[in-house]
Amino acid sequence: DTKEQLTNNSLEDKNVDITEEYLVWQTKKESNDEDITLYDRNTNKSETFEEPGNQQDPVIKQQKKDYQIVYWTNEMGNDDIMERTKKGKRKLMTSEYDEWMPAISKGEKDTIIWHSSRRGSATIEGQDGKKRFLVNISGSRKADNGVVFDNTIVVEAWKNGTSVIEMAEC
Repeated sequence: DTKEQLTNNSLEDKNVDITEEYLVWQTKKESNDEDITLYDRNTNKSETFEEPGNQQDPVIKQQKKDYQIVYWTNEMGNDDIMERTKKGKRKLMTSEYDEWMPAISKGEKDTIIWHSSRRGSATIEGQDGKKRFLVNISGSRKADNGVVFDNTIVVEAWKNGTSVIEMAEC
C-alpha cells in the first residue's frame, strides 16, 4: 500500500469525489470562502477555481478526456447549482429558491440531482440531459444525502423522527 498526501495547508480540504483521471474537492481559503480544486491524476497537478462566495459539495463525472464538475454556490446571492468542464462554467439551476447538495450519475445517463427549497426542504430536483424533473418525498420533513445512478435516485428521508432510505425512478 502506498499513501500520498495531496494537500498541505492549515485550512480544511473536504468533500472529495473521484473519477478515472480526476479528483475534485472543496478547499477553504484564508477569507473563509470555499473554492473547488481539481487534481489531474495523470499529471499530478491541481488547479483551484477561485470564484466569489462559496463553492461547495463538488461531484465529478468523467466524460472521455473531459470532466463534468457539479457543485453549489452562493456567488449570486442565494444557493445555485453550477457546472464546470474544460470549456468553462455555466449555471445548471438558478432561481429564487435555494438549490444545494448535488449528486451526479456515475452510470451512462447524464442525470444530475440536487436538493431544493422550491416545495419545502424535502424536494429533490434534477435533470436528465435537458429534461428537468421534481421528486417529492411524501410525508417527509426533509431529504438528505441523495445519490443517483442513471435514472435511479436514492435519498435519506426523515419521517416521524426516523431516517429511512427511499428510492425513486425518474
